[in-house]
Amino acid sequence: PVLIFFLLSVQISHYLITALAKCFLGPKWYSWVTDNRLHHIAASAYSWGWARFIPWDKWKQVIFVTKKIEKPLQLMAFTIELLSPLALLHPYLAISLCIAWAGFHFGVFCLSGLLFWDWILTDLAIVFFITQLPDSVTLQSFGLWPCLVSLAFLALFPLRHKLWKPMPLGWFDTPFTQRIHWRVKGESGQEYGLYNNFMCPHERLYGKVNACFFAPVPVITYHLGEVWKPQLREAIYSAGPNLEALDKVRVQFGISPKCVHRSKRHQNYLHRFFYELNLGKQKYVLPKMLRWLKAPGDQLFYWGEIQSFRLQEKVTEVSLVYREEYFDGKELLRLREETVLQFNIDMDNPPLAETEPSPKEIDDFLLGHAAGRLIDLPGFNGGYVQGDDGKKAILA
Repeated sequence: PVLIFFLLSVQISHYLITALAKCFLGPKWYSWVTDNRLHHIAASAYSWGWARFIPWDKWKQVIFVTKKIEKPLQLMAFTIELLSPLALLHPYLAISLCIAWAGFHFGVFCLSGLLFWDWILTDLAIVFFITQLPDSVTLQSFGLWPCLVSLAFLALFPLRHKLWKPMPLGWFDTPFTQRIHWRVKGESGQEYGLYNNFMCPHERLYGKVNACFFAPVPVITYHLGEVWKPQLREAIYSAGPNLEALDKVRVQFGISPKCVHRSKRHQNYLHRFFYELNLGKQKYVLPKMLRWLKAPGDQLFYWGEIQSFRLQEKVTEVSLVYREEYFDGKELLRLREETVLQFNIDMDNPPLAETEPSPKEIDDFLLGHAAGRLIDLPGFNGGYVQGDDGKKAILA
């Protein structure tokens, strides 16, 4: 009984805190359900590098279908998150919710390329575990009292970021993306896209907002066009694919996360990385036939407009391209494309080895800039997790 209590409480905490984060996104507790536009994440994910193996005209049909059913989908997602504590009332409820959560994650993956594979496996493992419980244990593990005790436990600990820190995954989707793209040039002169799967074990870092410190203009959206302020969301909608109008939005909400130190560190890392590859150093730990043993990534932005780099030849040049795109309801419009860094791989004078930051380090770096501009949400009092909890953690 104790094991199933903690297993379900840990899992419930991630869904409940996400529902609570969504409750505080807009002026009303249900604003995310009624006001979010889920279909935008499908367009933004395509811009980011997901599903580029599907022609745009066909992917647009996915976006249009999603638009028609997004409100019911959002209501279902919000409901199974908000009602997650009820999983401890009855084993059938726990099984139903775990299957619903797993299905929800699969749907998110299909639309956005965000693969919460570990959450899916955990949900399904809990389902299997519950079905194997003896009746005597099931009777002790589920009911009104376990449900109430779990709620009290969640309120005292994980919701206050004690013992563990569940992730409050709540935001508004917008049609506007701002992203750094990496490219390399081979000895033949052929240009390749450097996509985040090649950069494993930094797949997550390169799939999110790494190199944001090279952005030549103020940033107003996060990963996949996410925002947390309803005023910013409406401002982006109102501006449309108009750079002058978007520039006015930048003045009010934008941040400029420029950092000379991080920029140089990133350049040195890439320079040394390709220097070592050009010398013939091994990129992969496992041989090709065993690479399927590696855990899957969670940011599947593995495709783009040009051929992906797969060690076809030695690299002579690396470039970083900043791109802004806006989905106007019909097409994905490119508003800005600018090379922000370009350098040759000098095989005679390689830089010292550098390490890449963790995704959390980059998130914290951005949150430090975003305080009061991109993020300014009401939260819980008394030490409970807030919508801008990441900001508070940095400033503490």
